[in-house]
Amino acid sequence: GYAGLKVTDRSDSIETAVGFVSWWVGLGILSSIGLGTGMHSGLLFLWPHVFRVVTAVEKCGHTQFESYSDMWGTRGEEAFLCRIDVKAADQEVGHFSLWKKVTLECFLWGLGTAIGEIPPYALCYSASAAGKKNKDFEEAFTNQSSSGEKNALSRYMASWLEWMLRLVERHGLAAVVLLSAWPNAAFDMCGMACGHFLMPFWTFFVGLVLGKACIKVHMQCTVFLVLFRESSRNVILTYLRNTLVMPVPLLGKEENLGDLLSDAILRGVE
Repeated sequence: GYAGLKVTDRSDSIETAVGFVSWWVGLGILSSIGLGTGMHSGLLFLWPHVFRVVTAVEKCGHTQFESYSDMWGTRGEEAFLCRIDVKAADQEVGHFSLWKKVTLECFLWGLGTAIGEIPPYALCYSASAAGKKNKDFEEAFTNQSSSGEKNALSRYMASWLEWMLRLVERHGLAAVVLLSAWPNAAFDMCGMACGHFLMPFWTFFVGLVLGKACIKVHMQCTVFLVLFRESSRNVILTYLRNTLVMPVPLLGKEENLGDLLSDAILRGVE
Protein backbone atom coordinates (compact mmCIF):
# COMPACT_ATOMS: atom_id res chain seq x y z
CA GLY A 1 0.00 0.00 0.00
CA TYR A 2 2.81 2.43 0.88
CA ALA A 3 4.69 1.64 -2.32
CA GLY A 4 1.54 2.21 -4.35
CA LEU A 5 0.98 5.54 -2.61
CA LYS A 6 4.50 6.66 -3.44
CA VAL A 7 4.05 5.75 -7.09
CA THR A 8 0.78 7.67 -7.18
CA ASP A 9 2.41 10.72 -5.60
CA ARG A 10 5.26 10.52 -8.07
CA SER A 11 2.93 10.21 -11.05
CA ASP A 12 0.90 13.17 -9.78
CA SER A 13 4.08 15.21 -9.48
CA ILE A 14 5.10 14.33 -13.01
CA GLU A 15 1.63 15.18 -14.33
CA THR A 16 1.69 18.53 -12.51
CA ALA A 17 5.17 19.34 -13.84
CA VAL A 18 4.17 18.50 -17.41
CA GLY A 19 1.03 20.62 -17.09
CA PHE A 20 3.04 23.52 -15.64
CA VAL A 21 5.63 23.46 -18.43
CA SER A 22 3.01 22.99 -21.13
CA TRP A 23 0.92 25.90 -19.83
CA TRP A 24 3.64 28.53 -19.74
CA VAL A 25 5.51 27.38 -22.85
CA GLY A 26 2.22 27.12 -24.73
CA LEU A 27 1.24 30.65 -23.73
CA GLY A 28 4.60 31.90 -24.97
CA ILE A 29 4.10 30.19 -28.32
CA LEU A 30 0.62 31.72 -28.64
CA SER A 31 2.10 35.14 -27.93
CA SER A 32 4.59 35.16 -30.80
CA ILE A 33 3.26 32.74 -33.42
CA GLY A 34 1.36 33.97 -36.45
CA LEU A 35 3.65 36.72 -37.75
CA GLY A 36 2.79 39.16 -35.00
CA THR A 37 -0.91 38.30 -34.78
CA GLY A 38 -0.61 36.06 -31.74
CA MET A 39 -2.50 36.43 -28.47
CA HIS A 40 -0.91 38.80 -25.94
CA SER A 41 -0.66 36.05 -23.34
CA GLY A 42 1.85 37.99 -21.25
CA LEU A 43 -0.64 40.73 -20.43
CA LEU A 44 -3.47 38.22 -20.07
CA PHE A 45 -1.77 35.54 -17.97
CA LEU A 46 1.93 35.95 -17.04
CA TRP A 47 1.93 39.47 -15.58
CA PRO A 48 -1.36 38.95 -13.67
CA HIS A 49 0.29 35.85 -12.18
CA VAL A 50 3.32 37.94 -11.20
CA PHE A 51 0.96 40.51 -9.65
CA ARG A 52 -0.72 37.82 -7.54
CA VAL A 53 2.69 36.60 -6.37
CA VAL A 54 3.77 40.13 -5.38
CA THR A 55 0.59 40.83 -3.40
CA ALA A 56 0.83 37.42 -1.67
CA VAL A 57 4.44 38.15 -0.69
CA GLU A 58 3.40 41.49 0.79
CA LYS A 59 0.61 39.81 2.76
CA CYS A 60 2.67 36.86 3.99
CA GLY A 61 6.01 38.58 4.49
CA HIS A 62 7.86 35.70 2.79
CA THR A 63 7.94 33.68 -0.44
CA GLN A 64 7.34 30.24 1.09
CA PHE A 65 3.85 29.76 -0.31
CA GLU A 66 2.51 27.66 -3.19
CA SER A 67 1.99 29.50 -6.48
CA TYR A 68 2.77 26.90 -9.16
CA SER A 69 -0.82 25.62 -9.37
CA ASP A 70 -1.94 28.95 -10.87
CA MET A 71 -2.29 27.55 -14.40
CA TRP A 72 -4.85 26.38 -16.94
CA GLY A 73 -7.36 28.88 -15.54
CA THR A 74 -7.48 27.20 -12.13
CA ARG A 75 -5.60 27.33 -8.83
CA GLY A 76 -4.91 24.79 -6.12
CA GLU A 77 -6.60 25.04 -2.74
CA GLU A 78 -3.38 26.30 -1.11
CA ALA A 79 -2.36 28.70 -3.90
CA PHE A 80 -1.12 32.06 -2.55
CA LEU A 81 -2.10 31.13 1.02
CA CYS A 82 0.33 32.06 3.80
CA ARG A 83 1.87 29.12 5.62
CA ILE A 84 1.37 29.19 9.39
CA ASP A 85 4.64 27.34 10.03
CA VAL A 86 6.72 30.02 8.28
CA LYS A 87 7.50 33.20 10.17
CA ALA A 88 7.26 36.48 8.31
CA ALA A 89 10.55 38.24 7.65
CA ASP A 90 11.45 41.20 9.87
CA GLN A 91 12.18 43.33 6.83
CA GLU A 92 10.54 43.70 3.42
CA VAL A 93 11.13 40.85 0.97
CA GLY A 94 13.78 41.99 -1.50
CA HIS A 95 13.45 42.35 -5.24
CA PHE A 96 15.80 39.42 -5.90
CA SER A 97 13.69 37.06 -3.76
CA LEU A 98 10.58 38.17 -5.64
CA TRP A 99 12.31 37.59 -8.95
CA LYS A 100 13.40 34.07 -7.92
CA LYS A 101 9.77 33.26 -7.06
CA VAL A 102 8.57 33.94 -10.63
CA THR A 103 11.72 33.33 -12.68
CA LEU A 104 10.74 29.80 -13.80
CA GLU A 105 7.37 30.91 -15.18
CA CYS A 106 9.02 33.85 -16.94
CA PHE A 107 11.74 31.66 -18.46
CA LEU A 108 9.26 29.07 -19.75
CA TRP A 109 7.04 31.78 -21.23
CA GLY A 110 10.09 33.35 -22.90
CA LEU A 111 11.10 29.92 -24.22
CA GLY A 112 7.64 29.61 -25.76
CA THR A 113 7.98 32.99 -27.48
CA ALA A 114 11.29 31.77 -28.93
CA ILE A 115 9.66 28.60 -30.27
CA GLY A 116 6.88 30.69 -31.82
CA GLU A 117 9.45 32.54 -33.96
CA ILE A 118 10.53 29.36 -35.77
CA PRO A 119 7.85 29.27 -38.56
CA PRO A 120 9.01 32.43 -40.45
CA TYR A 121 12.60 31.19 -40.23
CA ALA A 122 11.66 27.70 -41.43
CA LEU A 123 9.66 29.01 -44.41
CA CYS A 124 12.48 31.19 -45.69
CA TYR A 125 15.11 28.54 -44.95
CA SER A 126 13.29 25.87 -46.95
CA ALA A 127 12.70 28.26 -49.85
CA SER A 128 16.32 29.42 -49.90
CA ALA A 129 17.67 25.87 -49.59
CA ALA A 130 15.56 24.84 -52.58
CA GLY A 131 16.87 27.78 -54.62
CA LYS A 132 13.47 29.45 -54.79
CA LYS A 133 12.66 33.11 -54.21
CA ASN A 134 10.49 33.92 -51.24
CA LYS A 135 7.99 36.61 -52.25
CA ASP A 136 7.33 37.73 -48.67
CA PHE A 137 11.05 38.15 -48.06
CA GLU A 138 11.58 40.05 -51.30
CA GLU A 139 8.70 42.44 -50.58
CA ALA A 140 9.85 43.03 -47.01
CA PHE A 141 13.50 43.71 -47.69
CA THR A 142 13.81 45.01 -51.25
CA ASN A 143 14.32 48.76 -51.21
CA GLN A 144 12.44 49.75 -54.34
CA SER A 145 13.32 52.75 -56.43
CA SER A 146 9.89 54.24 -55.79
CA SER A 147 10.72 54.74 -52.09
CA GLY A 148 10.81 58.50 -52.68
CA GLU A 149 7.04 58.43 -53.06
CA LYS A 150 6.55 56.84 -49.65
CA ASN A 151 5.82 58.80 -46.52
CA ALA A 152 8.38 59.38 -43.77
CA LEU A 153 7.24 56.38 -41.69
CA SER A 154 7.51 53.99 -44.64
CA ARG A 155 11.00 55.26 -45.46
CA TYR A 156 12.05 54.85 -41.83
CA MET A 157 10.74 51.27 -41.71
CA ALA A 158 12.49 50.44 -44.99
CA SER A 159 15.81 51.74 -43.66
CA TRP A 160 15.31 49.90 -40.37
CA LEU A 161 14.63 46.59 -42.13
CA GLU A 162 17.62 47.12 -44.41
CA TRP A 163 19.86 47.75 -41.39
CA MET A 164 18.52 44.63 -39.67
CA LEU A 165 19.19 42.58 -42.80
CA ARG A 166 22.84 43.70 -42.93
CA LEU A 167 23.27 43.08 -39.20
CA VAL A 168 22.02 39.49 -39.45
CA GLU A 169 24.15 38.82 -42.53
CA ARG A 170 27.35 40.07 -40.87
CA HIS A 171 27.03 39.03 -37.22
CA GLY A 172 24.81 35.94 -37.18
CA LEU A 173 24.23 34.66 -33.61
CA ALA A 174 25.14 37.96 -31.95
CA ALA A 175 22.63 39.77 -34.14
CA VAL A 176 19.85 37.32 -33.23
CA VAL A 177 20.55 37.80 -29.51
CA LEU A 178 20.66 41.59 -29.89
CA LEU A 179 17.47 41.86 -31.94
CA SER A 180 15.47 39.46 -29.75
CA ALA A 181 16.55 40.87 -26.38
CA TRP A 182 14.13 43.80 -26.46
CA PRO A 183 10.49 44.31 -27.59
CA ASN A 184 10.97 44.26 -31.36
CA ALA A 185 7.74 44.24 -33.37
CA ALA A 186 9.68 43.53 -36.58
CA PHE A 187 11.52 40.47 -35.27
CA ASP A 188 9.62 38.20 -37.68
CA MET A 189 11.68 39.85 -40.42
CA CYS A 190 14.85 38.92 -38.54
CA GLY A 191 13.75 35.28 -38.54
CA MET A 192 13.02 35.49 -42.25
CA ALA A 193 16.47 36.97 -42.88
CA CYS A 194 18.14 34.20 -40.85
CA GLY A 195 16.32 31.59 -42.90
CA HIS A 196 17.15 33.36 -46.16
CA PHE A 197 20.88 33.30 -45.32
CA LEU A 198 20.64 29.61 -44.31
CA MET A 199 21.70 30.21 -40.73
CA PRO A 200 21.92 26.82 -38.95
CA PHE A 201 18.81 26.09 -36.92
CA TRP A 202 20.57 25.67 -33.58
CA THR A 203 22.49 28.92 -34.05
CA PHE A 204 19.20 30.71 -34.66
CA PHE A 205 17.33 28.98 -31.83
CA VAL A 206 20.08 29.38 -29.22
CA GLY A 207 20.21 33.09 -30.07
CA LEU A 208 16.45 33.29 -29.61
CA VAL A 209 16.53 31.53 -26.24
CA LEU A 210 19.35 33.74 -24.99
CA GLY A 211 17.65 36.92 -26.17
CA LYS A 212 14.01 36.19 -25.35
CA ALA A 213 14.06 33.69 -22.46
CA CYS A 214 17.24 34.79 -20.67
CA ILE A 215 17.33 38.57 -21.23
CA LYS A 216 14.14 40.16 -22.57
CA VAL A 217 11.52 38.48 -20.38
CA HIS A 218 13.54 39.05 -17.21
CA MET A 219 13.99 42.73 -18.07
CA GLN A 220 10.20 42.96 -18.47
CA CYS A 221 9.73 41.03 -15.23
CA THR A 222 11.96 43.49 -13.36
CA VAL A 223 9.87 46.42 -14.60
CA PHE A 224 6.59 44.78 -13.60
CA LEU A 225 7.92 43.73 -10.19
CA VAL A 226 8.78 47.36 -9.49
CA LEU A 227 5.38 48.57 -10.73
CA PHE A 228 3.49 45.97 -8.70
CA ARG A 229 5.14 46.78 -5.35
CA GLU A 230 2.89 48.54 -2.84
CA SER A 231 4.87 51.80 -2.95
CA SER A 232 4.57 51.96 -6.74
CA ARG A 233 0.88 51.00 -6.64
CA ASN A 234 0.13 53.85 -4.25
CA VAL A 235 1.80 56.35 -6.56
CA ILE A 236 -0.12 54.98 -9.56
CA LEU A 237 -3.46 55.00 -7.70
CA THR A 238 -2.91 58.58 -6.52
CA TYR A 239 -2.09 59.62 -10.07
CA LEU A 240 -5.27 57.97 -11.39
CA ARG A 241 -7.43 59.69 -8.77
CA ASN A 242 -5.92 63.10 -9.46
CA THR A 243 -5.87 62.80 -13.25
CA LEU A 244 -9.05 60.93 -14.26
CA VAL A 245 -11.52 63.30 -12.63
CA MET A 246 -14.27 63.03 -15.25
CA PRO A 247 -17.57 61.91 -13.64
CA VAL A 248 -19.06 58.53 -14.52
CA PRO A 249 -22.79 58.00 -13.86
CA LEU A 250 -23.19 54.70 -12.05
CA LEU A 251 -26.27 53.31 -10.29
CA GLY A 252 -27.82 56.73 -9.79
CA LYS A 253 -24.69 58.39 -8.40
CA GLU A 254 -21.66 59.96 -10.00
CA GLU A 255 -18.09 58.97 -9.22
CA ASN A 256 -14.83 59.98 -10.78
CA LEU A 257 -13.32 57.52 -13.24
CA GLY A 258 -10.03 57.57 -11.31
CA ASP A 259 -11.79 56.63 -8.06
CA LEU A 260 -13.63 53.76 -9.76
CA LEU A 261 -10.43 52.34 -11.26
CA SER A 262 -8.46 52.75 -8.04
CA ASP A 263 -11.16 51.05 -5.95
CA ALA A 264 -11.36 48.18 -8.45
CA ILE A 265 -7.58 47.67 -8.27
CA LEU A 266 -7.62 47.73 -4.47
CA ARG A 267 -10.43 45.16 -4.36
CA GLY A 268 -8.39 42.95 -6.67
CA VAL A 269 -5.38 43.21 -4.36
CA GLU A 270 -7.46 42.36 -1.31
